[in-house]
Amino acid sequence: MEEAFYSKVNAYIKALNQQIHEEAQEAYLNNAHTQLTRYMSRSAKRKRIYAVGDIVGLNVAGVDRTNTSSTILPCKIVHSNNQNGETLYTVTTKNGIIKDKLSIFNVP
Repeated sequence: MEEAFYSKVNAYIKALNQQIHEEAQEAYLNNAHTQLTRYMSRSAKRKRIYAVGDIVGLNVAGVDRTNTSSTILPCKIVHSNNQNGETLYTVTTKNGIIKDKLSIFNVP
């Protein structure tokens, strides 16, 4: 009789733990979704518009640098050009002008 009692108690505790786990998981996912939605709406409102003379930082890929190199390359915008509704920037570093034109997605 005692074994049956403990068996029922263990089953009840397992069910209760599973319910708590499911509720916590649902609350976590709802919170993550809310934060993601808030982040996306705020970042959409933040239009990044750069002007000639602005200093920007370009992310350098890990394969293009050493362990001691900086991950961000400071650059100055020297020219901007609108093409097909997209603004392309010409930037320069202290060592020279970068040949490729960069869009707003390349300039953080």
